[in-house]
This record gives sequence, C-alpha cells and structure tokens, in this order.
Amino acid sequence: MHIPSHVVLQARSAGAGGGVAGLLTVGVAWWAARSERKPDGLLFASVTALIFALQMLNVPVQHGTSGHVVGTVLAVGVLGLPFGVLSMVLVLSLQALVFADGGLASLGWNVINMAFVAALPALVVVRMRGRSPLLWALAGWVSVVLAALACGLELGFMGVFPMGEAVPAMVGVHALIALVEGVGTAVLVPVLSRMGAEGRATRWLVPAFGLLVGLVLLAPFASPLPDGLEWVLDRYARIKEAAPSFAALLAEYAVPGVAHPFVSTVLAGLVGVGLSFGLAWGVGRLLGARRTG
Repeated sequence: MHIPSHVVLQARSAGAGGGVAGLLTVGVAWWAARSERKPDGLLFASVTALIFALQMLNVPVQHGTSGHVVGTVLAVGVLGLPFGVLSMVLVLSLQALVFADGGLASLGWNVINMAFVAALPALVVVRMRGRSPLLWALAGWVSVVLAALACGLELGFMGVFPMGEAVPAMVGVHALIALVEGVGTAVLVPVLSRMGAEGRATRWLVPAFGLLVGLVLLAPFASPLPDGLEWVLDRYARIKEAAPSFAALLAEYAVPGVAHPFVSTVLAGLVGVGLSFGLAWGVGRLLGARRTG
C-alpha cells in the first residue's frame, strides 16, 4: 500500500503529507518519552525488525494482485501506544530512504495511512482492554481497510484517479488482503506479548532472530504480482510512472553488484532487518524504553 513518490510529486502534494506526518510523529514521540508504561527496548527493536521482514513477504490475492502484512495493530498490541505507532514510522522511513519502497516524496502520506490511520482500531481495542485473539484479528482486518480507504480518498482528492471508481476498488482488493493481516495479528499478538512479559530478554531473543532470518530467506519467493494499490493505479490512474527523483542504496530490495536474485534479495533483507533493529533500539534508548537483563 506504499504510495509511489512519482504519484505524489506529479500531484504536487508531497509537502502537505510530509508536514502533517511530521507533526504527528513529533507528537507521538513526545507521548512515548513521557509515557509511564514503556516496552522493553529489545522487544521494541525486535518487533520493528519483524514488521520489516513481514512486509517483504507478498502473498497472491485474487484479480492478479498480491499483498503483505502491514503490522500496525500487531505493533500496538505488543508494544502499546505510542511505541507501536513509532515502530511503524521507523519501518516506513527505512523502507523509503534505503530501499525506495514508496519513496521519499510520498513518505508523509504513507506514514499517515499505515502508521496513524491503521492504528485507530488498535486504539479502540486497547481502550477496551481487549485480550481476545478474535478481537485483535478484527482490528487487524479493519486497520488495513481503513488505511486503504484513506489512501484511496487522498489520491482521489489529488486527482490521481476517479474517486468513484478507484476507491471502491482499493477497499475491495484490500479487504481480501486484510484477511491475512487479521490472522497474523491474532496469532502473533498473544505470542509476542508473552515474550515481552518475560523477565529476561535472552529467553526469547535468539528464537526471535531465528524467525527473522527465516522470514528473510522466504522473501525471494514472495509473489511478484502487483500489490493492491499498484493494481488500482495501473487500471485507473491518470498519472504515469516517472523516473525516481531519489536514488536509494538498496532500491527494490537488491544489493548492487550481486547478480544472483535470490542472494541479492536475502542480503538486502538481512541488511534491512539489522538496520531496523538497530534504529529502533537506538530510538528506544533515547525515549527511555526499559532495559532488562
């Protein structure tokens, strides 16, 4: 659901998205710094790396499209508010700056949709003090649908495509993709929450990294089909793809100079997991996340 930068640039809306997302991010970081209940710093870093790895795994959906887990509700369910939202902001920023996923110009809009709008159902569940996996599954499904609706409305107002046709298509495609999100959220929130409740991070850190490496090894087998937004843009958009204005180091999740596609994707994924873990760990320390032995 990453909006490509060329779409936002041609619609002349990069500044608006970046400004709103920046203000929201500063606000949630301030909230995190002042929060009395903070997650374990290593758990914050591990969940952030996990979301990065999960987003590399596209699975096929109908209409010749694919989709991946977004992970916002998962992050909030494990880390709480506001650290769950910050986790998503870090993942999206890393994807844009290092991997050209979405891109720099569209980063603000992608943060608004996938970090903030997608967090609204999780906020409801947290306020209800809900623990049921079914409740988390519903929140995961709703989060993707809400983010898709917001994305479609934004691009419709920008004049990228006719809103009356493309927005229902966006919601319809992502309602199916969201089923994967719901199942994954229902399974992972209880498991990772129990890990976070452990007194010593060493009890779960090694298996967690094993899972991350395993997910990265699966990344080369991800579906090559266009995701839901790409499919809608290809069918309805009035804006055509343009050359990228920002050259990312590992664009398209490939390592320059590595000819073998499998090896290149795996290496890029491992770099991304390492960077996301390290970045989140540093931000967590800065914001006073807990340290356990």
